[in-house]
Amino acid sequence: MSVQCSICGKVSQDHEFCDHCNSDLGKTAQNLPPERCPLGSDVLPLSREQRHLLLSPEAALLAQSDGRLQRIHWISSLDWRERGPQIEQRLAATLSCLPPGRVINDAQGHWLIYDSAPAAAPFWQQPRQPEPIAELQRLSAALHSIIRALDELHQQGLVWLNFNPHAIEDIGPARDSADWRSVRLTNLDIELFPCRAMPERVRVHPQYAAPEIVQYRIHDIGPRTDVFHLAAFAYYWLAGRLPDGLPGNGLESFDFALPPLRTFAPQLIEGIAPVVTRGLSLEANERHETPQAFAHAIDTAIVSAVRRRSFAGSLRWDTGSQTRTGQAKLELRRTNEDSTLIKVDDRSALVVVADGVSTCDVGSGGLASMMTTIMIENALGENCTHTSFPDLLTSATERGSIGLLEWALAHDCRADLEAGKDLMGTTLTVGWLSGRELSLGNLGDSRAYLITSDYIEQLTVDGDLASDLLAHGATPEEVRELGAMSRALRECVGGCVKTDDGHLDILRESCRPRISRWPLVPGDVLVLCTDGLVEEGYFLEPAAVGDIVRANMQRPASELALMLVEAADALQRVPSIIEPDGFGDNISCVVVKILE
Repeated sequence: MSVQCSICGKVSQDHEFCDHCNSDLGKTAQNLPPERCPLGSDVLPLSREQRHLLLSPEAALLAQSDGRLQRIHWISSLDWRERGPQIEQRLAATLSCLPPGRVINDAQGHWLIYDSAPAAAPFWQQPRQPEPIAELQRLSAALHSIIRALDELHQQGLVWLNFNPHAIEDIGPARDSADWRSVRLTNLDIELFPCRAMPERVRVHPQYAAPEIVQYRIHDIGPRTDVFHLAAFAYYWLAGRLPDGLPGNGLESFDFALPPLRTFAPQLIEGIAPVVTRGLSLEANERHETPQAFAHAIDTAIVSAVRRRSFAGSLRWDTGSQTRTGQAKLELRRTNEDSTLIKVDDRSALVVVADGVSTCDVGSGGLASMMTTIMIENALGENCTHTSFPDLLTSATERGSIGLLEWALAHDCRADLEAGKDLMGTTLTVGWLSGRELSLGNLGDSRAYLITSDYIEQLTVDGDLASDLLAHGATPEEVRELGAMSRALRECVGGCVKTDDGHLDILRESCRPRISRWPLVPGDVLVLCTDGLVEEGYFLEPAAVGDIVRANMQRPASELALMLVEAADALQRVPSIIEPDGFGDNISCVVVKILE
């Protein structure tokens, strides 16, 4: 039998403590506040709904009295016996990041009154800046503003255990900065949280709570916990998901494995996501040591991005590629369905990787990747510039899809296609280098990575079902439940559909590449690869690719490509009695070293 919580209004299966807000369901009658609240010279009448809202000590009402806005809590006598000492400790704290408060005694309990700033839109929810660097600087200012408050807590051995953006109260400009704000934390009215400690019950925001909180890892709770909170705040800011984060039941419901940030922010400036990702590490000791260190890393990444865009020197490039069947498929006498291309002249370089889809019924993945690579080579010739690249590539991928369909029709496959059989197709990642920039276009799950001395970062967004669902509002836990199905391609060159009038046509939306443009500087390394080289949990991890490249920077690009392919091939498993098909895929990559 279930019971409705009178505090949050939701149905709870637990009769003692609410499943949703953790309120004590047995205290309702005893906790109900009086009908009037004394506020200075005023008396505030309370409606039935307001009284029930105040049943939870953490819940508060805003009220105007004596020309001031005040936040009101009700603490019943029963609650005071349990929580009085911690409330008195909170009231005694004289930190600027905590609003000052006072107690008004009542026959049935205590009114807890705190000063509140005038209601206004949070400073972090102001309109986004159209210029990407300016928007990142706005994020940096918000982080520093919050960190000033956190620093006060940490100096007292405290942590903001119940981090929540809704509890950030803007009280005006900071005295020593034109961009930072002075803030107070309004959900610490009832209790302060020491480092390396954990109360039996605490109401946390499920989209922000660090792993050590929900997993009760007491010894990990400290400043690095607030690093996680700030990294989550930055992630949601950049993903356009503030203040409540991604939809769903919270980080714990998908084991804190947040989707790649670029899924929601495809044009995010390079170097920022790796900092945020480190701040979101599951293990506290892998994060930045303090919130200040996290903000400094963000600031360093912003400065680096500005410098990359102001670099005025000339560049050249060393290129190399490798493609092989992979030992698993080689043992089964299967062919290599990947294709690569490098075309270099004095002013530009064209690099391509394509991974033919092996599950088609008409044609073959190898034929699709080869034909598409030839089409790209012919389309992106001397007339290609960074300005014309998007239109030229989009036109080429559409013509490539048409070409694959025409091949099938010319080979008497119309009946098979009309019966619903799958036409061949291929993923595609294309890089065009000229001057000091890289233009990228991609379809499917072949990727492009940027490797610097500090990080490796994926510049492309996978064109698979998971990325598509997440970008359109599906919850991460729903996507996770799809398992291997979530990796199904939603984008490729190829494929066809039977229209309502009975004709066969290409899937135009599915063959339109995502386009992006990136600055380059000496020391950068680009890796374009198929999913046989890099796929988290299966083949090489991105971090391993970065380690191999950085450890061998003096080697030419062709040797780096060979080393990467061999490292991925070594992870494959040949067919056996236990695993008849083995485990592996075709492996391909193009490596580009950027030189001065």
